Amino acid sequence: MQLESSEKKPIKHWTAVHVYHAAQHTVGHVALLQHPAIDPGQNGLVQLVTQDPLTLCLGDRVIMRDQGATRTLGYGVVLDPLAISKGRAKPERIAFLEGLRDAQSDNEAAKVLISQKAGGVPTALLTRMLNWRPEQITAFSAEDAEILRVEDLLVLSSAFQGVAQQLMQNLKDWHDAHPNEKGLNKAQLANHLPKDCLYGESLLSLLKTQNKIELVELTKTINNGQSFTVQEYRDAAGIGRNLCIELLEHFDHQGLTRRDGNQRFPKS
Repeated sequence: MQLESSEKKPIKHWTAVHVYHAAQHTVGHVALLQHPAIDPGQNGLVQLVTQDPLTLCLGDRVIMRDQGATRTLGYGVVLDPLAISKGRAKPERIAFLEGLRDAQSDNEAAKVLISQKAGGVPTALLTRMLNWRPEQITAFSAEDAEILRVEDLLVLSSAFQGVAQQLMQNLKDWHDAHPNEKGLNKAQLANHLPKDCLYGESLLSLLKTQNKIELVELTKTINNGQSFTVQEYRDAAGIGRNLCIELLEHFDHQGLTRRDGNQRFPKS
């Protein structure tokens, strides 16, 4: 926000304002992110907390007037139209906003956004923030060798490779700790990915295609619905005996199978 030099006093945190953009108007408050006040003629990063939502894109300008709407306090350039309220003044958040502020083009701003989100950025988010058409997104991702497109997501190639390497290390550690078990199914593998990773399915499919991982399926049909033993299910499922017993006892408890001595019968 740039405060008008004609103002008599600094603007302070949570000052009430009227906000204008094009034909849009609402009221709200100014949350200062860097300093306790902004002096007349000076500027600083702020977040506008408005009563009503505004349709904005990166680079749009807004005008702020005082609570009585009698004079103009200053103006601002939109950096993040989808700002978060939690942690808005954290150092990493400030660094992200400064990166957007210093970007010399929409392409640079998109690169800052993608660099900040290792879990991937949906193309729909770029459309919303930058007002980009699909062909603009396609051209952007094709021109930058550091950007990887994964279906409808954009991610830094280095971030994608880093997540893949960490997953492989996690799997190695798991196998070292569970030498008697064959492996994990897809849902269990997903638990070893970062919580914000949006391309988990694509990553697992790629690693499977490259023969770097093998997905274990725990649902097997035994002898066309006939009875079976623990050993037969273990061999068919390709898992360790202990896990096999736990799984079959779970099936018994859920009413999927019925145990009779060493035999189990599937329930239809």
